Amino acid sequence: MDPVEVTRLQTLALSSFQRIFVDLRQSQAESANLLALSSAQSEHESELALLRQKHADEIRNLRHRHSMQVEAAERLVRDVAPRIADEARKGLMAESKRLREEIGKAGEEREALQRQLQTQRKEHLRALREMEGVGS
Repeated sequence: MDPVEVTRLQTLALSSFQRIFVDLRQSQAESANLLALSSAQSEHESELALLRQKHADEIRNLRHRHSMQVEAAERLVRDVAPRIADEARKGLMAESKRLREEIGKAGEEREALQRQLQTQRKEHLRALREMEGVGS
């Protein structure tokens, strides 16, 4: 073989090897990038799983608190409402009794005023008769 041909072949081989090394370095860089992306994706998925679990726990706690509040409200209605109604009934009965007493007193006062008016009327009529008797 001709030395020029050998040099040309060696140059081609060297050029091929350089391209192979460049491709190999790019492949290694891409592999490192993929590994970093895979690691970041795994970390993201772990964080997402933790957030989902935390969210599920919060929902469970909220439902439990809501259930406890509903039970407390039902207990309040069951236990306290009858007492409130009883107190209100007692208050209404006392108010009714007081109003009946006031009505009774007003009736007595009216009767006393009627008697007083009747007496005044009789006295007025007697005074008129006396004045007529004196005037005649």
